[in-house]
Order: sequence, then structure tokens, then C-alpha cells
Amino acid sequence: MPDINSIQEDRAPEVEQKPSAGFKQKLTALLASLQNRFAKFFTSPTFDKIKQNPFLLYSAIGGVALLVVVLLLLLILLLLPSKKSAPEKLESTPLESQISQEEMQKLLSAPLPAPSIEEEQDSSVDNLIIKGNMLYDQGYRQEAYEVFRKIADFSQSIANYNLGTMELKSELYQDSIAAYNDSIQTGQNVSVSAINAAVAAFKLDRFDLYGHYVKIANDNLSEILNEPFYSYAYALVSYYQDRYFETLSPLLNPNSIDFATQNNRLAAHVFTIFGDDVNALNHLKAAANPEDNKAIGLLYARQAEYASAKAHLLRYLQDHPQDIESLMALQIIELKLGNYAEAAANLDSITSQKKFQQIAKITYPIKVVINPELFDVSMAQKTFWERDFENKDKIGYKMLFYFAPYRVFDAKKALEEIAQASNFAHINITEGKNILLRSATTSKIDREIIRALVQLESKDLRAALKFLKTSTASNPNHAILYYNLGLVYAQLGQYEEAYTNFIRAYYLDQNDYISGIFAVLSGRFSHKDTDRVVFDMVQSYQDHEAQDHIKDTTLHTFYGNFLNYLNDNQIQESDWIAQAKVKEPIYYALEYVYALKNKDKEAMLEHIGALKNLFPNDVVVNILSILTKSFGDSVQDISISMYNLFNSDNLDLRPLYYGGALPRELYVYTGFITGSLQNQAKIMQAHLTAGPQDPRGTMQTLGLIGIYQKDFQKAYTIFNTLVDELHESDSHTRFLAAVSAVGAGNYGDATLLLQLAKMETPNAYEARYALGLLYQAAGNLKAAATSYNFISLADFRSEFFDFQIDTQKIYSYELESQQDSTKKPSTQSHQNPRTLNFTPAIPQAFPPATPAMPIAPAATQAR
Repeated sequence: MPDINSIQEDRAPEVEQKPSAGFKQKLTALLASLQNRFAKFFTSPTFDKIKQNPFLLYSAIGGVALLVVVLLLLLILLLLPSKKSAPEKLESTPLESQISQEEMQKLLSAPLPAPSIEEEQDSSVDNLIIKGNMLYDQGYRQEAYEVFRKIADFSQSIANYNLGTMELKSELYQDSIAAYNDSIQTGQNVSVSAINAAVAAFKLDRFDLYGHYVKIANDNLSEILNEPFYSYAYALVSYYQDRYFETLSPLLNPNSIDFATQNNRLAAHVFTIFGDDVNALNHLKAAANPEDNKAIGLLYARQAEYASAKAHLLRYLQDHPQDIESLMALQIIELKLGNYAEAAANLDSITSQKKFQQIAKITYPIKVVINPELFDVSMAQKTFWERDFENKDKIGYKMLFYFAPYRVFDAKKALEEIAQASNFAHINITEGKNILLRSATTSKIDREIIRALVQLESKDLRAALKFLKTSTASNPNHAILYYNLGLVYAQLGQYEEAYTNFIRAYYLDQNDYISGIFAVLSGRFSHKDTDRVVFDMVQSYQDHEAQDHIKDTTLHTFYGNFLNYLNDNQIQESDWIAQAKVKEPIYYALEYVYALKNKDKEAMLEHIGALKNLFPNDVVVNILSILTKSFGDSVQDISISMYNLFNSDNLDLRPLYYGGALPRELYVYTGFITGSLQNQAKIMQAHLTAGPQDPRGTMQTLGLIGIYQKDFQKAYTIFNTLVDELHESDSHTRFLAAVSAVGAGNYGDATLLLQLAKMETPNAYEARYALGLLYQAAGNLKAAATSYNFISLADFRSEFFDFQIDTQKIYSYELESQQDSTKKPSTQSHQNPRTLNFTPAIPQAFPPATPAMPIAPAATQAR
């Protein structure tokens, strides 16, 4: 931009130089100049302020009067005749002899005093006028003409530029282009006018003009080489030419600090293009105003700093309560924070207004995905013992179900019949009592239970389940049958059904503490309110403590310790197992899980060792034995031990082929964290093709391996076969099929499977949460809010499901809104897809210019 310090003059040696006109002429010129100055002074805002202050006014009048007197005296002296006669013609004296060239250059280059606030608007033009007058008076007429021509062009350029900027802000893009073009034609401020014209052309989808003006801006950058906003303008031109790397360099290395705000804002935008959210946030915060709370919140969200993101979005929404983008972003953040009630409330608020519903559906659409944490091996290795997705004592509860005994009336007789039927006599059973049954019926029911126990001895839970369901239907008041049926369901991982049978067994015989305790454990998996059951058991235990202790000390201590475990209390006795005549496996299991809760590795090793003595080939015991040795450390160092275990010929894999949830989950999960899944899949596949046995347990294991191998389509095929063809239609199998379907992208099938799982297990929070996400992804925001509300009071986080912003949908929505997308220049060619989600907004264009202020941009339009 031209100003007094930027115009370069060269002395014109060919121009004729006139001698001085003498003192009289100088004085006359001085008087004229002073008259001009006084006229300006008396009409300036400064004089208006002086008039309001009497002291300053009188002082000014006195000073002016004194100056007038002095000038009159000088004039009188000048008019008096000289005593010496002057020559008729003075000898011509070159200008250089009166004022040296060096003095002239100092005069022309010296900056004038800074204008006052009132004069600031006109100071640049005034300075140019004064400079032109000085050049003219000193005989540099050609240079003076050039200055006056620049004044005319400069004023015209300023007027057209400001007109274009006002029309651009008023969205009169065609008119603004015309005004900027007129400014460009003057040859002044070409680059900045061209950049703004390009912004207006972009708004009109006139990409031919857009490219034309960007090229003009680039070709004329040299005109502002010495301006303080040169580096910023260079960055803008690079940005609009999609040269993003070149954009950052001048922004990070500016030639002036005068435009730090503009630099930071554009740098924040460019950093989002490269997905560098940290630097984007830092630069935006350095230039932020209250309107930037939205962008800052979104950038925090991209870095998973959800609490900070929420705080900034709430501040923004205080001033913009109906901003749909902010409301939807806040709803997503609430989901990430696990604030399901708030997430549901946001959706309810948005969907209550019809004008917002359609906009909300296309604002930050989500895509349901499998939780990435599920496949983070390093995290799994470090936190194996602390996984608490289903409940805080997941492993402990499942261990207690696995080692719990089945019940018969006559244990000795049952063992004899089992041995005759299966050639095995080692089964975990105990005698039970049922006060509602007469002795005449016990023998018949015992025989029905034994049929199930034969299947249980061979680890075939599904066959045993079939017998027990038939027996229970025939004997609806048999507490032992309900207990056994509940235990099979619990071992299969079907906790809703387990709770139903355990609680019925307990209410049929309220002296049966173990049924009540197991009802509480299974109820916690399915999020039941079991506080009343716990209270009743503790009260009954205390009321009968003395007589029960005398009657059976070991059993009484076992129940007491178990109730303490339920209530997170300290176990009262520690050496009770050593004093027991019969050492049941569940005694050691209870002590193990209590040591696990207390992080007592020594006690854990002692009790898992005792279980291994009882069940030396059991897959669960052997896996837990190896895992316990690494307790407190990362389990990555046990890979070789686990690999050798899985390939051992002595390991009993029947719980995997025919059994329940815990063996399968331990086997697959430890294979995942030790890198053995591929080998385990081969073992399962070999068993599946080897014989005609029931394939359901093996297929369950293979399906779960497929999930952890991220082979979701294969896993979905397996689980779908289990549900549709083999009628393994329990809620847990349907849920795993839905997990596989989501991973494979079969969202419609996943929604149907989760609906069925939810109907069978109403309190299945995983299913409810996944359904909410799927409904939201499909645009059914009301149904999504209903699902989130159902889990709003739960301390819940999903093990299997998560979501992302669906950038592909955003792209498709943008393409649909562009009628001529094929002609649009590549403004997103290098952008990280996430930039479409949370990109800091950048103001529209360069601000209006004034003669005293360089024509420089404050920011630019985010494309």
C-alpha cells in the first residue's frame, strides 16, 4: 500500500531547477500554508473539544493572537525599503547548493508526526498531499505529478475496495465482485482486492472467476512485499490454491506481529485440514472470542477431552440456545461421557420442534462401530483383572457359578448311578433338602435330576438344560430343581433366566441361602434391584446364627463369608476350610475371588492351587493358574505358557465344546492377549469337523474367536447359523450375533437381533445402548432417546459398542446440496475426513480499509 515511507523517488537530473523566489515569496507561501492549517484546525474535532474547555480555549486564543502580532511585525519589516540596492537579476543557483541532496533525501524519507485520533482517518492522504507540495515547490515537478496521480488512484481504490467489502458482508456477491474489480483496475491494492473477489466468486459458485482472481492475487503479491500483512496475504493465496503446506510456513513465520489474530485463526483452520487438533486448538485459543466457544469445544471433543468440550459448548449455547450443530455435538459428548439422561434430554428437546428435526438428522450423523478398546491388546494385557463392563466383579461371579455344586437328595446314590452311566464318578454335587416335598416324591425327582447330572458330568450343559426344564415343568414347587436349572442358565451366561429360577428357589425355601446369594449375583448381571433380598438373608442369618453354627459349623461359616462378600465386607474367618470335613470346590473359589478383590496374590495362588489339585485337567482352572502367576503385572510374558497349555493333550476342552460362558470367554480372551487365536481356531475347527457331537458350544467359541480376530462376516455367519438353524436363540447368542452384524456393517440385521435380545432380557443395557446408537444413526431420534432414557440411571459403559461421526454421510449430504459439484475446485483434497465434523469457523473476508489503515485481512472464509 502506498504511504509516505513506501514511495521511491529518484532525482530527475533532466528537469530544469528554478532559483529561489526570495524571502518574500517564502513568507507569502508560509502565510498561505498557515492560513490553510488554521482553517483545518478551526473545523477539526480537536477544536470542538478545546471549545468545551474554557482554559484551553483562552490559552489557544492568546497563542494565536501572539503569533499574528509577530507575523505582522515581520511583514512590516519586509515592506521597508532596503538600504542596499539589489541586483536586477539574481544569478541562477542550483537547488543542490541551497539544500544538499542528502538533506533532501532525509526530508522526503522522514516520517511525519503521528496523527491524533481525530485526524487519523485522513492522515495518509494528507501526508501524500504535503509531500507532493514539497516536491513541487522544490522544483521536482515530474515527481510531484506522480505523487498526485497516486493520490487520485489511491482514493479511488480505497472507495471501491470498501464498497466491495460492504457488499460482500451484505452477501451482495455480484456487486462486490464489480467493486473489487474497479479497485483492481486502479493498480492499487490489487492482491487484497483480488482475494476478496475470489471469496465472493466462491460464494456464487463461479469457479471460473474464483480461479481468475486467485491468480491475480498471486501475480501481484510483490506489490505488498514490504507491508506488515504480506506474510498473511501470501498464506491466503496459498490456501486458496490448495497449497496447504505452503500456507502454514508464512503463518508460523510472519513478517509482522500486527496480524497475529488473523494468522492464528487461519493457522487453526489449516491445522484441522491436516488433522492436527492440538495445534489447531492452541492457535484458535490464541485468537479466540466468545463466538469461538463452539469451535473450541468441538476441537476439544476431537481430542476426547469431553469435559472441556462440554464446558465450551454450554457457554456458546447460552448465547445461541437454538444452534442445532452445538446441541447435537453436546448430545454426542454426553453419550461419550456416559450421561445418557442428558443425551436423551437433548434429543427430546430437538425433536420437540419440527423445524429442527430434519436438520438434526443430517447434523453430525453417527455410525455404530465395535468398541476399539475391545481390540487393544496392550490395554487388555494391563487391565485383564480390572475389566468391569458387565459388573465390577465379573470374573469372580462367573467363577462362583462355575464351581458351584449341583444338588440331589441322596448324593451317594446319585454318584453311583452317574458312575454306571458315564464311567466317571467325579462330579461336583451336594445333598439338598426341600421342606415342601414328601419323602415319597424325592426318589422320583432324584432320578430325573440324575439324568441331567449325567450330562453335566460330561460338561454338556445344553442337554442337561433340556432335562431340567422338563422336570421343573412337571414339579413346579421343587426348590432343588429350580436351583439346578438356575445354575445351568448362569453357567451358560443367560443371567436373566438364572435370576428367575434362583429367586424362585429361594422363596420356596428361604433357609436356602445359596439360592438367594446366586439370585443376587445373577441379578447384578442383569441390573436387578436385589437390595431387599440381601437384607432379608442377612437378617435371617443373624436370627439363626447360634443354632446354625452348632448344626453345621462349616456351612454356617461359608454362608456368613459369602454374605460378607456380597456386601463388600471383610471375611470373618480365614482358616475355616482347613477345619472342614468336606472341602467343596466352591469354598476355594469363594476364597479366591475374595483374595482377588483384595489384590492378595499369595492367597489367590494358594486357592487356585487347591482347585487345580481337585481338577488337574480343567481348562478354566489351568488358565486361571497361569494368569494368577502374572497378577499385578502385564500378562504379555505368559504367551509361551499359554500356547503350551492350549496345545496340551491333557487339557480337558469339553467345557468349550459343550459348556458355558466362562470357559469360552477365558479361552478366547487369553488367546487374544497372548496371540494364540489362530491356533485356537484350528483346534475348534478340527473338533467341529471330527464327529457328530453337538456343535453349538464349538461354534460359539469359533464365533467369539472371529469377533476378536475382526473377521466379523465369518463370526456373523456362525452366530446366524446358531440362531436360525440350530435354534440357539437365547439372548446372549443373539447379542453376539448382533455384535458381529455391526462389525460386518449389517445394521438392519443387528437392530432386529438386538430387539429380540431386549425382549428376552429387558434389562440388557448393552442391547439397549446399541439399539439407541443404531436408531440415532438411522435418524430415528425419538426411539434413540427412549433407549438412552432406559439406561439413564445405570453406572454403565459398553464393552462392545461405540460410535463415530459418519463422515461419508456428511460428504453425501454436501454433494446433494451442490447442483454443480463437478465444477467445484478441489478445496478438500488433502483434508483429514474429520475436519468436516469439528472445524473452527473463520470470519468471512478482509475488513474495510481507511486511508490511515493498511488494507489488510483479518481472516478469510473457511471453504
